[in-house]
Order: sequence, then C-alpha cells, then structure tokens
Amino acid sequence: ARLGGEDIGYSFRRDLKLISEVQAPFRGVRRFFYVALTAAAGISTFFTVPRLVSSLQGGDGAPDLWETAGNAAINIA
Repeated sequence: ARLGGEDIGYSFRRDLKLISEVQAPFRGVRRFFYVALTAAAGISTFFTVPRLVSSLQGGDGAPDLWETAGNAAINIA
C-alpha cells in the first residue's frame, strides 16, 4: 500500500523488526548458542552413557563410578 508515495508495508515491517530487536536483543545469537551447546551436551551424553553402564557393571578397567556419574549429571542438567 502506498501513502503519499511511500510504501507503508515496508516501513511497518522494518519497524516491527526493530521493535522485536529492542524487546529481545541478540535473539539469533542466543538461539545459535542454545542449539550449539545443547548439541554438544547431547554428543557428550552419547559417549558418557556407555561409560556409565560399564562402570556400573564393574570389573577390570572399569571407569570410576562417581566421576562418570558426575559427568553424566552435568551433561543432562
């Protein structure tokens, strides 16, 4: 829509983007870090769970149970 030669829709969309940026600054950056850190914790948990099972079963060469449980708790939390 045009009003006096100015495109109202473009200006309105631009204003909405600016308002949303003011209300939630760096939203894109935060989303990136949330996704990246969640993925890192998921990958670490993927390797920690078999180690935790191995430490629960015990035996020679089994990893320390408390250390492995602590690592798993950090990854899950």
